[in-house]
Amino acid sequence: MSQPVVSPASGTCLARFAVIADTHVGPVDGVTPSPWVSNRLANDRVRAVVARVNQLAPDFVIHLGDMVHPTPDQPGYVPAANRFHQLMAPLEAPLHVIPGNHDIGDKPMVWTPAKICTDDFVAHYEALFGADHGAFTHGPMRVVMVNSQIINSGSDREAAQWAWLEAELAAHQDKRLFVFGHQPLRLVAADEAEHYDNTAEPGRGRMLDLLARYGAESWMSAHVHTFFYDREGPTDLYVLPAVSALRLDYSELFKAPPPEGDEFGRNDRDKLGFALVEVFEAGHVVHHIRTHGETLVEGETLAEGERAGSEAGLDAVGEEAFPVPGAPLLRGMPRLHPRLGGLLPIGVELRDPWAKPLEVAYSGVVDAFGRKPARDDYRLLALIETGLNRLRVPLMDVADPETRARMRTFAANGFTFSTFLFGLPDAATYALLAGAADVLSQVTIILPKAQIAGKAGELAALKRAGLKVFLSPLRSSADHGHSVEGRFAHVIDQGFEPGALGLLDEVGLVAGAVPFVDGVVFETVRGEAPTGVIEALIGATAPRGLSLSLTVKMGGANPAALTGSRADAAALACDALEAAALLPAGGEVILDTLTDIDRGYFPRFGLYDRRMNPTAASMAFARRHEAAV
Repeated sequence: MSQPVVSPASGTCLARFAVIADTHVGPVDGVTPSPWVSNRLANDRVRAVVARVNQLAPDFVIHLGDMVHPTPDQPGYVPAANRFHQLMAPLEAPLHVIPGNHDIGDKPMVWTPAKICTDDFVAHYEALFGADHGAFTHGPMRVVMVNSQIINSGSDREAAQWAWLEAELAAHQDKRLFVFGHQPLRLVAADEAEHYDNTAEPGRGRMLDLLARYGAESWMSAHVHTFFYDREGPTDLYVLPAVSALRLDYSELFKAPPPEGDEFGRNDRDKLGFALVEVFEAGHVVHHIRTHGETLVEGETLAEGERAGSEAGLDAVGEEAFPVPGAPLLRGMPRLHPRLGGLLPIGVELRDPWAKPLEVAYSGVVDAFGRKPARDDYRLLALIETGLNRLRVPLMDVADPETRARMRTFAANGFTFSTFLFGLPDAATYALLAGAADVLSQVTIILPKAQIAGKAGELAALKRAGLKVFLSPLRSSADHGHSVEGRFAHVIDQGFEPGALGLLDEVGLVAGAVPFVDGVVFETVRGEAPTGVIEALIGATAPRGLSLSLTVKMGGANPAALTGSRADAAALACDALEAAALLPAGGEVILDTLTDIDRGYFPRFGLYDRRMNPTAASMAFARRHEAAV
C-alpha cells in the first residue's frame, strides 16, 4: 500500500515571519466602540501580541487587515488609526499591512452591513497606513499583498491591481510566492455560493487561476476571525484567527454552548492568536500561537503580566499545573507539526464527523439571506498542535468522496490514515480500498475470534495483493457477558487483550511462521496505563513478524458513568506517548478519543473540550511530545 503524498518541510529554515489579523483597535484603550463588551479588550490584546511576537523574533510581520474597528466614514477612524500605530510601535520586526473591510469598507455587495469600499476610502487609508497593495523579496520568498476589498468592483483601481498582480507574479516565478489578502477566496469549495465571508466570482476564479498558474505556495487571509485550512492545486489556503475576538456566527460549528460571560461566543479566548510561519528549503509550516486572549495594559511589561504557571510547572500533569483561562501557552519556538516529521507514532480515533461542512445560520448581522457552509477546522488545529499524526477512521469515511478528498488534504500535511471494517472486504470494498491506497497506510479487518483461523488464507491473499492488513478480533458482551457491578452492560470491543497473548497462537500467528497479516491490534482495558503492557506486547508481536497497533481506552468500564478526572486523562495520554516511543518501526498508539464525550455511552475526558478548545490534558500532552521530538 503506497504512502500518502506529503508536502514536507525540510532542510534549513530560511525565513520566519509572523502574521496577525483583525486587531480591531479602538480609539481609546478600555472603551469599546461597538456593542460588544469584549471589544474594550482589543487594544490591550494587541499590546500583549506585540510583546509575544517580539519574543519569537520573526524577520518581519504582516497584518492581514482590520487594523482598526471604526470604518472610514466614522469619526473614530483617525484616532483609532493613530492608536494602532502607537500600539505597534514597540514591534521590533518590520511591519507590513494590507487593508480589511473595517479599514477601507466592505467588498462590493448591495447588502453589506457597512459602506462598501470607495476610492475616497482607499485614499483616506493610504494617508494613514500607506499603499493598499505591494510586494517585497525576502530570501527565497516574494511576498505579495493585495487589496482584496476592491475585487469585483469593476473600478479602474481594480483593473490596475490585476495588471500589477499578474506582472508581479510573472516577474518573480523564480521565487517562492506567498500571497496575502484580507478577504478569503472561499471557505470549503471553489464553487461555493457567494456570502459575506468569501470572494465572489469572477474575482475568485481569476485569483485561484493566477495562484495555480504561477505555483503560489500559499494564500493567507483573515476577516472571519476563525481558523480554516484547505488546498487548491499547489496552493495552501489559510484563513487565520483574530487577535481581538471570535466571530459569533462561527460558534455554530461547535457542539457545546459558550460559557456564561463569553458574549455568546465572541469572547471565546482560547481560539484567539496569531501565526508564526517558518519557510524551509523545502516547504513551509504555519504554527498557530494561541494567545488565549492575553492582555497587557499600558505600562505593563510582559514579565509583570505573566500569569503564574505559564512557564513553570508545565511538565507536571494535573489541573493545578496549568495556566488559568487567559494565560499564554507560548513556550518558545513551536516544534510540533506533521510536515516537520520526527513525531512519535501516536494518533487518535476520529469518532465525530470531521470532514464535511456544516451550515452556519443566517443572522441578520453579516449574512441575512441564507446559510453558509463552514467546517470545524479547529479539529485539524488540535491535531497539529499536539502532534497526533496517525488518524483512524471508519470505512464510511473512505467510501465518501468528499471525506476522502479531505483525507488527501490532511495527508498532504503529513497525517497518516488507517481504516477498519468488520469482515473481509467484498469485491466492491476491495476496489474502494485499492483506490484509496494513496491515502491509507493500513486496513484493519475485524473478525470474530472463532473465524480468524479459517480466514487466514483470505487474509494472506489481501496482504499479497498490496493491502497492509492488520487483524483485530471482535470482543462483545454477547461473548464474554460484560457486567458492571454485577449488572449486564452492552459493549462492543475489538482488539486482542493484553492479558491474553496466547490467543495469537490459537489463531495461527505463531513465532517462526510467515504471518498471514502485517500486524495486529491490541486494546488496553479502559484506563489501563499503556506503558504497563507495551513491552510484553512488543515481545509477543515482534518475533512473529507483526507490527503492533495499540488502542488506548480512555475512561472507565461503566458506559453509564463518567470515570476519572481531567488530570487522569492527561496522565493517560502522556503515558501513551512514552509507550509510543518504545515501538519498533511500523507500530502505533491510538487514543480512543480526541474530544470530551459528555453525552452518550462511556462519557470520558479527552484532550480537548466540546468547543475544540485546549485543556490541561492537551497542554500536558503537547509539552511532553515537544520534549520528545
